[in-house]
Amino acid sequence: FSSNHGFALKLVKDITELKQAALTPEKLMECAEKVESKGLKRKLNDVSLIMASYDKLLSGKFIDPEDLTTITAQKANDNNWFKGKHIFVDGFTGFTRSQYLLIEAAIKAAEQAVFAFTVTNADKKREDIFSNIRKEIEIVRSIASKYGVKEDAPLTLTSPYVSKGIRALDLLLRGETPQDNEDISEVIITECETKAD
Repeated sequence: FSSNHGFALKLVKDITELKQAALTPEKLMECAEKVESKGLKRKLNDVSLIMASYDKLLSGKFIDPEDLTTITAQKANDNNWFKGKHIFVDGFTGFTRSQYLLIEAAIKAAEQAVFAFTVTNADKKREDIFSNIRKEIEIVRSIASKYGVKEDAPLTLTSPYVSKGIRALDLLLRGETPQDNEDISEVIITECETKAD
């Protein structure tokens, strides 16, 4: 099987998913020890050995991109990177386990952590397109609670625009005309040559 290109790609995909779940070869071995099924135990051991070999192959030469979030979370904890910082998280519909490690490092040390989620105030018990996001919100809340971080009352936007100037600019960009009383003087548009500018 090892000479089969498709098999190798499948293994790399599986390793990627395991790393996103913040599972290491050592943790897989621990799981294998707790499993009663001999077949599953052997498979977990095999995957653990393959994953350890993959990591060893890359070690010292390359970094697997899937390891970057976990490494960053560890360094953030070790060096207290988030102490006194204001953290803003927006534009996510979900997080991997390794991303949660980084979020946890931020929440426990930051001066303030603000999370923006797109979700309705509809019946929270009903399954809808926002169910997954509601689950993510609860995980973030549980992390905050674990460290005694107080949650402010959620800010619910009743309009997609916080500012009349942003609303007016949006209308102008879409070729529409804003109302006369919508002042865009608070909006500053800057042209940059690169993303880093």
